[in-house]
Amino acid sequence: MSFERIPNELKALKQFVVWKYEDIGAVKPTKVPYNPHTGQKASVTNPSDWTNFSDVCRLCFNYSGIGFVFTSADNYAGIDLDFTTNYEALKHQQLIFEKFDSYSERSPSGKGLHIIVKGKVLSGRRRSSVEIYSEGRFFTFTGDVFHDAPIQERQAMLDVLWNE
Repeated sequence: MSFERIPNELKALKQFVVWKYEDIGAVKPTKVPYNPHTGQKASVTNPSDWTNFSDVCRLCFNYSGIGFVFTSADNYAGIDLDFTTNYEALKHQQLIFEKFDSYSERSPSGKGLHIIVKGKVLSGRRRSSVEIYSEGRFFTFTGDVFHDAPIQERQAMLDVLWNE
């Protein structure tokens, strides 16, 4: 795993966890966050379960990957564009990617895309194959950069997307 291209402004925050796939009886395996220091499940609302970037990279090898926890204390949001074969949904995702024009990387499957922006949403939301969160969730990070751009301020655009 190679995480050096993850933006430095995120690496500076102590909001990282490790995660692994677990079968909890859902359609596909679930990505469960863990505290890399204790090996216990991590809470996305408990900062004592999170660690810094260098520790998470050093301790991630017994896990499926690393993740970043979005909190009310930071000004970051994540947009998750899930894999879809639906033509209309794919066109909508393409438009989102182009308009937001911010740091993006491939999801662990290599088929989805995570876009990181500056801004907040009232609550997490999932519609069709698009998810958006700014707190109380973690996003996996792969370092598999798709769009190597700075993390952009996109509050107005987040508001529009959240309301769609």
